[in-house]
Amino acid sequence: MAQDGARRFNWARLPLVATIARVLCREVTLENEYLRVQYEVVRSKVPGRIRFTDEERRRLVDAALAMGRKAMRSVVSIVKPETILAWQRRLEQKKWDYSERRQRVAGRPRTPGDVEAVVCRLARENTWGYQRISGELKKLGIKLSKSCVSDILRRNGLPPAPERGGLTWREFLAQEADVLLCADLFTKEIWTFCCPRRAFVLVVMHLKSLRRAVALYRRHYNECRPHQGLANRVPRTIRTGEPAPEPVSGPIGAVHCEESLGGLLKSYRRDAA
Repeated sequence: MAQDGARRFNWARLPLVATIARVLCREVTLENEYLRVQYEVVRSKVPGRIRFTDEERRRLVDAALAMGRKAMRSVVSIVKPETILAWQRRLEQKKWDYSERRQRVAGRPRTPGDVEAVVCRLARENTWGYQRISGELKKLGIKLSKSCVSDILRRNGLPPAPERGGLTWREFLAQEADVLLCADLFTKEIWTFCCPRRAFVLVVMHLKSLRRAVALYRRHYNECRPHQGLANRVPRTIRTGEPAPEPVSGPIGAVHCEESLGGLLKSYRRDAA
């Protein structure tokens, strides 16, 4: 059987295979020598110490250890071979020290900055409590609990609703001058069938503005204001069967304020997606 195998193998091709292998090895050797000379020239042009990232260290360690320690000591010149081995030990230790887990902060992620800005805006422009702000946010498609609203206001230095001062009397008069009613109370002595009597007369003027104010308040109450008894939904949306706004997953966009009665009633909406 061995003689049959020797007859089938063409020994005449062996010198040709060896010659091709020597030529390829010589080409690889010349390429490596050129790369080494090229690195020395480039390295002489770069002053100071070369800084490496962890990914670059990992690539150098993998390439150096693949050729073996004996060949590595004669080939590696960008750093010392001991440095390559030190990098290997450090990377192996870092792999199992769970440093990535320690860097992550425990608990829920923080509320996005644009949402916090809207919460602070609602608190500054109104004297609403946490539940009222949470309901207005739900109408905008932003789902935040009362405790989350409280944390945001406390983090931004805004006190609770009873401690947040509203408008001064002068500011209120200047802001609501177009919708205020002028009233006067006076007394008048009148004669009745039996004897004179003192009558108290209250005169309220600007009736048209009063009717307009009642109509605007009714509209705001039924179409804009979220009600706690309806799970912070607007009555109009429940009456018409409109679905609740979907929670916002990305940027909330611009938020606009709609004022009624000269700014006494406020409602907020955001631009349609």
